[in-house]
Amino acid sequence: MLQVLKNKWLLVWGGLLYAIILFYLSYFTTRLDEYQLLICFSFLFILYGVFLYSEKWSGFKKNNVSVLIGAAIAFRLLLFFSVPNLSDDYFRFAWDGNLLVHSHNPYAYKPKEFLHLEGIQNREYLRTELYNGSSTLFPDGMNSKKYYSVYPPFNQAVFALAYYLSGDNLYYNILFLRLFLLLFEAGTIALIYLLLQRFKIPLSNLFIYAFNPLVIVEVIQNLHFEGVTVFWVLLSIFLLSKKRIVLSGIAYALGIATKLIPLLLLPLFLFRVQWKRLVIFYSVIITVLIFSFLPFSSVDLFQTFGESIRLYFKSFEFNASLYYIFREIGFWIKGYNTIQIIGSISPFFVLSFVLILTVKTRNNRQLPELFLLFTVVLFFYYLLASIVHPWYVIYLVAFASLTRLTFPLAWSFTVVFSYYAYRNTGGVQEEPLLLLLEYGVVFLTIYYDWKSNNFLPYGNQKS
Repeated sequence: MLQVLKNKWLLVWGGLLYAIILFYLSYFTTRLDEYQLLICFSFLFILYGVFLYSEKWSGFKKNNVSVLIGAAIAFRLLLFFSVPNLSDDYFRFAWDGNLLVHSHNPYAYKPKEFLHLEGIQNREYLRTELYNGSSTLFPDGMNSKKYYSVYPPFNQAVFALAYYLSGDNLYYNILFLRLFLLLFEAGTIALIYLLLQRFKIPLSNLFIYAFNPLVIVEVIQNLHFEGVTVFWVLLSIFLLSKKRIVLSGIAYALGIATKLIPLLLLPLFLFRVQWKRLVIFYSVIITVLIFSFLPFSSVDLFQTFGESIRLYFKSFEFNASLYYIFREIGFWIKGYNTIQIIGSISPFFVLSFVLILTVKTRNNRQLPELFLLFTVVLFFYYLLASIVHPWYVIYLVAFASLTRLTFPLAWSFTVVFSYYAYRNTGGVQEEPLLLLLEYGVVFLTIYYDWKSNNFLPYGNQKS
């Protein structure tokens, strides 16, 4: 009893300190303050570890859930009035929203081209606030002026709604987007709790996503919609476990319509869902996706939207791992950067891996194993990717909360080291030693998970 009481006070004081550091990181730190940024994240993850350890050993009961969820939401609300300090993507969000509200297709024009069209409304707002920048944090404005939008239809709908509500006020636009993300975060935390109950997974796993510093900062502070995609995917699995196939397919399709990454995971449902239900599930997903893209079909989406997707994976390099090794081999053989070649063949390796994994695990039809497979597939995909932003790891943290795996938690901390590359305003300069440290810790933790049998799934429920 005394130990439980001590742990409760530890959580109270730890939570207060966590809130103070989180506030300081979000309101008084930029990605140019590299040491301040890394120190803040380090302390946040130390406290995060204390939270996980305390709940594991003091016991977690159902009557703690409301307090836990309330604290998790409170930490997120603390960041509500901040301006994104680690990402400039919000400029493009407002740009696309502006185009839609004024009846322009965001997939039809590159920003650099759009400003030269005749009869464009709000031209001055677009040029001064979004294109050229309006913040001392990001004086160059949006980072994708030469590319078509890469954001799928559900994102576009949210961007348009936020712009409609905020008008030309960029700060209000940020607040409306953040309110939207807060609602989805609350839904995600609730869904994780329901899934933990349904699959008889320890309820203390709720801490993994609810209090993860990377999740809170990247979703709420920096407005990344990976948190929304996580919600739709988890909702889809929850509905699937209840045999609500049509609704499950709709939810999964909305996940793809937010971020395309769930497309990669679709083959993993083979052998885990009865064939008749699987046909319905896939059919619903295809139908919803077709209808979601229809309003934008005035242009050739494969040429515009598809072009930007292809360029993204064949032109940019950041925080990669195995890709950098393959690139160096390419330099040695070809004498130049072979990103175009690697970017063309790596999807085939990833797809082959997904299909092989699907077939190899076909005899295990447990639904909870999907979370384990999702994590493994995405990790393999990121290993070969030429660009791995910190917020990509959000998916792994969410799925890890429904597995025994610990390496996603370790990576959610070490991936923060990649922000050190922004220490100079003149461009991105990555530090090889930090890359080695980041991925070295991840692989060591994977070895620990393997030796500890953490790659075994929870639960035994089938669909």
